[in-house]
Amino acid sequence: MLITEIMQYLADEGIGVYDPSGATGDIFMGGLPQSPDQVIAVTPTGGNTSSMKCQYDSPSVQVVVRGTSDPRTGYSKALEVYGVMHGFGGKPFVSGGHWVVMCEGVQSDPASLGPDENNRFRYSLNFVIEIQRDIHSRG
Repeated sequence: MLITEIMQYLADEGIGVYDPSGATGDIFMGGLPQSPDQVIAVTPTGGNTSSMKCQYDSPSVQVVVRGTSDPRTGYSKALEVYGVMHGFGGKPFVSGGHWVVMCEGVQSDPASLGPDENNRFRYSLNFVIEIQRDIHSRG
């Protein structure tokens, strides 16, 4: 799945720790668990209109970063995510993964979501990713 490829890529780039079982680490799919405090969630958000005439798909993802009660912590981590995601392309995120034509940030700076109920600041980034369509399977 593209989402797990992105989570593994973020871990490979030293942004966080991804555990494919979901039991440990600090990079998760779909939502922010209560712990650890500093965490990253990668969520599929649909994408652009599909075309039967084009050999590419354009899925989109949202990355939410939660830091500490110091807003600079989460913001800094969100900038790290932006730095390794925006402009990525010409290869897969991970060996054997989907061919990424390009990955582009929808906005050029993390958007603040404000603090959560435990006063931990959160930031959102959105990306559109153009990948080569796999005609044999989808995932």
